[in-house]
Amino acid sequence: MGQLLNFEQIKNNNVLYLTSDTVRVGDIKKKNEDIEGDYRVLIIVKNKIDGRIKPHPFTQILDECWPGSALATLKAKANFITPFLNYCLFERAEIWNIHSLSELTFDHLKEYLTEYRQKRELSTVLRCKNTLDKVYHYLAKKGYLKYISVDDFDYISSKNNKLLTPISRMTLRLGSAESSDNPYVLHDLPNELVLPFLTIALKKCPRIALGVFMQIYGGLRVADILNTTREAIVPIGDGEIGFVVNIKSRDMWPKRKMNTTNGRVKVPRYQKIEGGLGIVRRVYNNHIRKYQCKDATNALFVNTKGEAMTIECYRYYFQKLRREFILYLKASPNPSVREKGYDLEGLKWNTHLGRGIFSNLIAEAASCATELAVARGDRTLEAALGYVRNSMRTRNFIEKNQEGMYAEFFMDLMFATAEQNPIQNSK
Repeated sequence: MGQLLNFEQIKNNNVLYLTSDTVRVGDIKKKNEDIEGDYRVLIIVKNKIDGRIKPHPFTQILDECWPGSALATLKAKANFITPFLNYCLFERAEIWNIHSLSELTFDHLKEYLTEYRQKRELSTVLRCKNTLDKVYHYLAKKGYLKYISVDDFDYISSKNNKLLTPISRMTLRLGSAESSDNPYVLHDLPNELVLPFLTIALKKCPRIALGVFMQIYGGLRVADILNTTREAIVPIGDGEIGFVVNIKSRDMWPKRKMNTTNGRVKVPRYQKIEGGLGIVRRVYNNHIRKYQCKDATNALFVNTKGEAMTIECYRYYFQKLRREFILYLKASPNPSVREKGYDLEGLKWNTHLGRGIFSNLIAEAASCATELAVARGDRTLEAALGYVRNSMRTRNFIEKNQEGMYAEFFMDLMFATAEQNPIQNSK
């Protein structure tokens, strides 16, 4: 391993630290005139007291990872690297219980970048991440890291050899997903992930799959879904183009003490559910055949006992769906799909996701904010019927959007799953 990872002198001396500098290492003269000297960017050990400096062999990484780069570029790279090294060697070495940089893992990098993100713009954090990705890859390629090999890296594009590590860009964008005070929650999915998400809902969590469809194709909240009875959802024609739902608070849980507004409908209304190329009708028909209500509520969504499903129960299944969907993406042979899995794992997202997807799907089709508001929830039957009559552009947009999301493949998979091989829930 040589001297590259030798930082013992620094660790044992509290007046030394790592930094970088642009140093002239030789002068060149031509025709008796002074010209610019030969400058190099060095990673150096600096004494806090007397200011003395000494080049460190870690500079080798700059020379080999970014050969021929401009001094300004190399200086920027060094300015990303040295704070990370100081963080590892001084601030976290004892906490992490590491004795050498050879013991670094991706979790260490993630912790550093998450903290680094707190006071910096995302663009800066991503440049830092790209730099440290290369450092990790270089050390792994040389066999310097105990717990990471080159097999742990993917290349997003062979054209620019761009590295991909398990550190999520979306995690950096919004901070630590594990933090309880993180105010950011994901409210949308990339278009190409919507139908795969619905497919996993049908395969792994069929008891709430119709609810997920109603959220994504109608913008319903969880309380809207769980207050829906069988007679409250009516097909438009044969259901091919969608349904209308009479949404209002109902006495769905008479045995429970409801001391808060949790579980009550926020905006009573008639809501259109788009048909989604006929997908919603097929899912609806499968649902009402498979899940029968056994209490007096006649609820559309029920638990394993046949009683009206509570919000807690729905959230339980949704969290299961979240886990299964992330596992599905992370197991993909496609590196870009795997990256999306790590992205979603690093973010907070919950049952409100479907409403956000619906809003974004129709936002482009809506001609004004009023039309968008109507699509998201009407207060009167007349307004809802007016939307049904005038929603051809919205429906066409959603269907056209779907056609670009591998719809035929995923529709076949959905129907085979929902109608031929239904998977029973464990709860």
